[in-house]
Amino acid sequence: AVFLLALLRNNVEITDSVSFAWQVYNAIGEVTKSDGTGDTVTVTPDYCLVGTGQNAYYADCDVRVTADF
Repeated sequence: AVFLLALLRNNVEITDSVSFAWQVYNAIGEVTKSDGTGDTVTVTPDYCLVGTGQNAYYADCDVRVTADF
């Protein structure tokens, strides 16, 4: 999945000096991508992986974003 981030105020996009940072968490709350920056978030299947080895499985994930402006 790909998410394009934008910051809106009163339904108008703020484009001046917006800096995004984001993290991706797997279904059990483990951080699977911790240092994401920029206005495009690409979630790969690896970010949704829970566990390791033969017991590993793919599940949902959560993307948490902060914006500084």
